[in-house]
Amino acid sequence: MAAYTAIVPISIWMLRGREPTPLGYSIAFLPVIPSIFAMFAFMRMFRGLDQLQRRIQLEPVRRQAEVPVKNNVRDLRGQVNWTQANLAEKLWLLLM
Repeated sequence: MAAYTAIVPISIWMLRGREPTPLGYSIAFLPVIPSIFAMFAFMRMFRGLDQLQRRIQLEPVRRQAEVPVKNNVRDLRGQVNWTQANLAEKLWLLLM
């Protein structure tokens, strides 16, 4: 992550005020490379965890994803004027 932290400001500085060119696209892509290495490091660490530790690590991610989904479903119900029962019926038909 230190490489990512160093590369992002440098690439922003190099691209500021310049026209889009193939070299510019490759410079903009540079921060992705350390991100890929960080993702593989996290996956390697995650595979070494036992079941309880995995659950502890994933619980905050699950909770963050849960709230927007609930809000989106509530907004969808409001847009089409469905009740909770109507929504459940429609979802049940989709699953069958």
